[in-house]
Amino acid sequence: MIVKEFFSEQSIPIEKIKKAQLIQTVNGKIKVEVFANFIERFQEIQPELVLSDSIVINFYNDSLSIDARLEADFAYIDNEKRIMIASGNVILKGNDKKMESEELIWNERSNSIYTEERVKITTDKEVVFGTGFISDPSFREYSISNIQGSVDFSYDR
Repeated sequence: MIVKEFFSEQSIPIEKIKKAQLIQTVNGKIKVEVFANFIERFQEIQPELVLSDSIVINFYNDSLSIDARLEADFAYIDNEKRIMIASGNVILKGNDKKMESEELIWNERSNSIYTEERVKITTDKEVVFGTGFISDPSFREYSISNIQGSVDFSYDR
């Protein structure tokens, strides 16, 4: 048998990178910084990039400070749809909040982060569970569906 029969040329990565750092800028300002222990890049198939073995993504604001930090085991980047799907032990931290889930999707076009999976959000005052979550990458304001848990409705004036 020929080896080519076992492998499609499109399913073999054209590039493998260890201990990688990717930076996305807009008008010369850093917006997103990605760290991955292992990246595989594919050609003419989606996802184009597969990040594995622990990833960290920092989302920056216009003042060049980190608004939120996403950690996960894996991530898949589909450049055609402009989305990234992070999976496995996903944690999003920012603005004194922490969100945990098994999957989180970042849609660059709509500038949103969301999931339909179960989530747990922890703040210094409450722990909230739900199924479904949406936020912007700064994780300042967010929405959860099917809420359960202790919710603090008090606020300081």
